[in-house]
Amino acid sequence: MGILGKRINQIARRTGGGSRRQRFPFPTSSDEPDLTTLKRWFRRYIDLRDRGLIRTVLDEDFIHRAMRTPPQDTRARARSEVMHALTGQKARYVIDWDSIYVEDEKYLNLDDPFLTYELETEEFISDCRRRPPPGDPG
Repeated sequence: MGILGKRINQIARRTGGGSRRQRFPFPTSSDEPDLTTLKRWFRRYIDLRDRGLIRTVLDEDFIHRAMRTPPQDTRARARSEVMHALTGQKARYVIDWDSIYVEDEKYLNLDDPFLTYELETEEFISDCRRRPPPGDPG
């Protein structure tokens, strides 16, 4: 059990937030939590936060802004720009952590997480807008 898990369980015990049986397991450093465990952690966090037992470090506005605006100094910026440019287009596309595919013919490699890929992104978007998807007469 990690430090965070121990701390949340300590708070829960102190505040009557659960018996030993109700506490949820935290993974060891070698385990990956499954979705059910993550949901349980999140519900416990929300419960403790709403009861004023956990101090929130970041304000809600900052969190919502971060969810909408990617870091400007990483490849996340490129993914976001391409996603916004392709939204509403008829072309099928896949945006992955390190690559972007449009239809079967266009590909943008984003291997380095610390590059912004500004020029490559501009060229990729221009190319996507210039050429219609296969089977489209327009």
